[in-house]
Amino acid sequence: MSEDFKNKAKNLFSKTIKVADDLKDKAIDSFDKSEVKNEIGKKVQDAKEFMDKKGITDKAELGIKKAQELAEIAHDNLDKVSGKKILELVEGRLLLQTQYNDILATKLEEALTRIAELEKRINGTK
Repeated sequence: MSEDFKNKAKNLFSKTIKVADDLKDKAIDSFDKSEVKNEIGKKVQDAKEFMDKKGITDKAELGIKKAQELAEIAHDNLDKVSGKKILELVEGRLLLQTQYNDILATKLEEALTRIAELEKRINGTK
């Protein structure tokens, strides 16, 4: 592809993007100035007021809260059934046991070193 062709294509795309952006801006501006936007806003407000007056909004919020509570209960029970909590406990115990074994091995090595030194002293003084 020639460099001239690339530049012309790039220029054409840039102009196309600018025209599309201008059209979008004009469409948004026209919508903002139109009565349609106001009518939609009024209908949305009317619908909200109707739902508030009938208690639908409060019931929906309560329903969402209850659904969240049920989801949490279900999640906890699924963890129990799946053994996830037991697995976490076992993994924790294994970690503690590994740490304990490392400490025990270190102390045993220290004790064996002291015993060997004492044996050398005893054998050396005899």
